[in-house]
Amino acid sequence: MYGLEQGITQLANHEMNAKVRTDAIALLESIIDDINDGIKVWENFSGAGASDAQPGSFAGWAGFTIERELFEIDLNARDKAKQASSGRSSLDDPLIELAYSKLGDAQSAAEHVQNAIAAMQDRIGKIRDFIAQIKNTKPK
Repeated sequence: MYGLEQGITQLANHEMNAKVRTDAIALLESIIDDINDGIKVWENFSGAGASDAQPGSFAGWAGFTIERELFEIDLNARDKAKQASSGRSSLDDPLIELAYSKLGDAQSAAEHVQNAIAAMQDRIGKIRDFIAQIKNTKPK
């Protein structure tokens, strides 16, 4: 989220156009919605097939459907982040925890799901901080 943070800081400190600021806030709020959608996907993950996943398993342990759903949500969130940050977030890590990642050496699928949800909840908090930054910073 480094690029997104840098873009939002730049916007908050220097953008005087109220519409641009309002549009950025709307994009950030929409990203929060996308992250919440990603959390719901993980919460609804039944684990079908994942029970056979061994710690250290690579992509595929969660199944194609969840992989695709999460990837599509992330593409939407990434596009919004890129717009909100004037392109600075283009090299940032995904905002949505994807199912492509390898399970840790001693990690079960259920632990991965809980870690994914916690990471996304943390991102929501940071994005809320970005929204507050835009609202509370007077441009120079």
